[in-house]
Amino acid sequence: MQRNQLGFSLVELMISITLGLFLMTGVVQMFLGSKQTFSSQQAVSRVQETGRLAIEFISRDIRMAAYYGCFSPKNGVSKQVDVVPNNLSIGGLHGRFDEGVMGYENAAALPNGVDGDGVAPDLGATIKPIANTNILVLRGADSQVLVGSAANAATAVFARTTAPLVDGCVQGICENSVVVVSDCAKARIFQVSAEPTVVVDTLTLQHTDAWGGNSLNFETYFDKLSEIALMKTVVYFVAEGNGADKGPSLYQRVNNEPPVELVEDVENVRFTYGINGTDYRNAVNMLAPDWAQVTAVRIELLVRSDKDNVVEDNQPYTFAGNNVVQADVADKRIRKVFMATVGVRSR
Repeated sequence: MQRNQLGFSLVELMISITLGLFLMTGVVQMFLGSKQTFSSQQAVSRVQETGRLAIEFISRDIRMAAYYGCFSPKNGVSKQVDVVPNNLSIGGLHGRFDEGVMGYENAAALPNGVDGDGVAPDLGATIKPIANTNILVLRGADSQVLVGSAANAATAVFARTTAPLVDGCVQGICENSVVVVSDCAKARIFQVSAEPTVVVDTLTLQHTDAWGGNSLNFETYFDKLSEIALMKTVVYFVAEGNGADKGPSLYQRVNNEPPVELVEDVENVRFTYGINGTDYRNAVNMLAPDWAQVTAVRIELLVRSDKDNVVEDNQPYTFAGNNVVQADVADKRIRKVFMATVGVRSR
């Protein structure tokens, strides 16, 4: 007995395959579109996070620039903070403590410039700053302030503390640290010449210049209510990063310690300096007396996405007053400019 053969004909199979291909094409297109949208949103989030973090780091230190404890220098009057001249055995940018805010147009303008390989010694032994990026130098006292326990002696300053001596240091103050002692009328900066000592609750910081201890000499006498704090120099700049693609990053250097890579994918930075909060100038246009009059710093950061090909077309942007058209850039990254104006609190 003959049975009927069941199944699809060749025509039916071809129609089914064609319909399946159309459906699969739609699914793939939807998947690729979703992936592109996800990548773009993730890149935007990363750029926003990088920009906010960078602005926050820099702003915090700008606010503390030119801070000397109780003493606040008069705006526009230079050389109000005495720096004891002998044995400040520190190099690079960690000095000039009477200058709370200072900037450089580029690495070549630094005191020691750059070498033949593009390394800037003032920023680190191997650091190569990105060309045509600004450098910001901020100097001031640490926010942790000690209170004097007695009037200063000829070669020592005394403070109250309950902190223990750890590896020869108390609250970050060690031998050779630079310290400021201040009252509400004056300030003096010196270098600690021996390991600090703590007896009961009295911290003793020695120095080699016999400049204090006489209450008749107002300029060098600090009573038991004076404030004592560690001085630090913080430098911000953009240089080649340590990531796999060696992309640009924002760096921070404290004193003469090795620079720290704060955030990646910061392509450029520009600082302008407000004289009395109105006249904003580039570092190259600042004269020596102008730095004592800086009351605010304007920050401009150019941040890019960490991955390329996250947008369909290259995006133009405006940085430092210039319109940049990325016609010759094929990376298709997202770029965003972040701006903030931060006041120098002590001024």
